[in-house]
Amino acid sequence: MKYEQLVEFLLKADDLLLSGDLVKLQVYVDEHEAHEYQFDSALYEAQYYYALANCYSALYHPRTSKWYSQEIVKVAVCYRKALAMINSVEVSPNTIRLKSMICTNLANHLSSQGRALCCIELYDEAIRLDNNPIAYVAKARNELFIADSIYDSGHREYHYYTAAKLLEELKPFEELLEPEQRIPIDEGGRLHHFRSWYHENYENDSFNYFDEFKEQFESNKQKKYLSWCADNRLFINDLNDVCKSEIVYQDVLGLSSFTQRFNDLLSETDELTYHGNYDEIKNDYCYARYLMYQAMSIENDEIHYSNKTFQHVDTRCGAIDNLKVAYSHDFDHRFSSALIT
Repeated sequence: MKYEQLVEFLLKADDLLLSGDLVKLQVYVDEHEAHEYQFDSALYEAQYYYALANCYSALYHPRTSKWYSQEIVKVAVCYRKALAMINSVEVSPNTIRLKSMICTNLANHLSSQGRALCCIELYDEAIRLDNNPIAYVAKARNELFIADSIYDSGHREYHYYTAAKLLEELKPFEELLEPEQRIPIDEGGRLHHFRSWYHENYENDSFNYFDEFKEQFESNKQKKYLSWCADNRLFINDLNDVCKSEIVYQDVLGLSSFTQRFNDLLSETDELTYHGNYDEIKNDYCYARYLMYQAMSIENDEIHYSNKTFQHVDTRCGAIDNLKVAYSHDFDHRFSSALIT
């Protein structure tokens, strides 16, 4: 696809999006999806997939579309392709701006599906890149959704705190928002009401204890491992997605309490089977997480006694058979099994 063709596609797509004519938009998108374009540059390809994803996003609506709608998949795939392309382009103000918009729109799409934790990293990236004001607003709304979805009152309040902090950080960039983008924060909007309610009920230092909390470690090795988990946001803990302090060094996500007697002959063990199965899934994930940590801490060419008990055959194929590779393979297998379970 030449630059002139790309510009024509972008302008026509924008016109159809603004018109709200979804029938014509569907026909237009289908026409282009049928072609396998070759692009003059990775930047052009990123722009194309970003625009295509925006079109699919308009064709998909979380309340009216089926959960198995093809558009729901195509939106995410096209945004991911756009991200892959923009990451291969030399960094410039224009590419930073485009990447920020891709991250924000993909995050909004995931959030609209209820994937409230998956989208946080993307909002953070958009904010890190250029303080995208739309990402501030959208992430704050997402934090309120998470707060309304969890049982733990302490966790809920920390998500309130995160949302309020985002709204404070947004203030220097509010004038960059378009009128329709300001609706949530202007008077009468949900975030405007939330901000007033929050400041009436909380002080700025109400949540200092999250950063002041100190974990009791069994050893320096354990401390290093737990810190690695937190830094990579690998704890099964909704707070780890917005906080890396030692207070999140726990895999606290669990099933809510519920009981239902449907057979008087069942023992207590039988009644707890469902919770036990859930614990097993968590255990498999934690084991796989530790294997990954072990693999990351081993040098690529490190020789280990684990497989020095036989003479190795040099097949000249470049294969690596050290402990790191074995760990990584076991991690992939067990992590996939945990997800399937």
